Amino acid sequence: MSDPGHPRPALPDPQRDRHVSFPGDVSSADPATSGPSLPPDAWAPRSSAPAPESATPSSWQAPVPPVLTTPPVRQPPRRRLPGWAAFFLIPPLLLGLSNHDDATESYECWTSDIGAEPGIPDCDSTMDGTLDGTTDGSSDAPGSVIGVHARDVTASTAFAPLLGGTPDVSPVPADATSLTVEVVSTPSSPSAGLVAGVDITSGGVVLDGHQGLGPYAAKVTLDSRPSELQVTATVLTGPGTIQCRVYAGRQLVAVDTSDHQVVCSPSL
Repeated sequence: MSDPGHPRPALPDPQRDRHVSFPGDVSSADPATSGPSLPPDAWAPRSSAPAPESATPSSWQAPVPPVLTTPPVRQPPRRRLPGWAAFFLIPPLLLGLSNHDDATESYECWTSDIGAEPGIPDCDSTMDGTLDGTTDGSSDAPGSVIGVHARDVTASTAFAPLLGGTPDVSPVPADATSLTVEVVSTPSSPSAGLVAGVDITSGGVVLDGHQGLGPYAAKVTLDSRPSELQVTATVLTGPGTIQCRVYAGRQLVAVDTSDHQVVCSPSL
């Protein structure tokens, strides 16, 4: 049937007229078609879901500034010292360098060319009161002579009385490695004390000394042969007789007797 008030559309609406056919329509097998044909998916039911987005996103993205969670901390400005402040730092610096040099020189080494090869120092780097390589208390005061050391051995020495007459004296043997120095005295009266001062020197350098009541003894070690060795004993107070003597082993190598001053200088 046809309604003259509602003219038939030129093409059917696939959503409303799916099951309606019109008598005047041409069969699908007829190649003659009065209009454009619709694709097959036009007859499928429409979905209410939104059309999917493109699977391939665009490679370009707009730059997004970073989001700061905490505000940046600004470093306080550094205070620069004025130029004149450097002048106050120079004196303490120089003083520190001076003290360092003094401390180094106070214990390092002392050299001498008296009877020994120059350039070989005597040292006490351990500050134990002895020269390096010794443990017997050898003198290591500044001014000691290379290879020649003296130490007090009064407590371990058995003293003989003064030698009378003119004792025989010999040169120091070539193989001698040490000498023993003794200073004895006899006061004029038993109640009078005789105080003497003793110096053991080599080349004008004091190796050891003593001042007080006698007797006194010292051992001089000869690691190298000095050019000369001298013992001087001087009476300071009290009348009496004083005598110095030097031994190389049991052999007497120097002796001198006086009531004022004695000097013993063995032949080296």
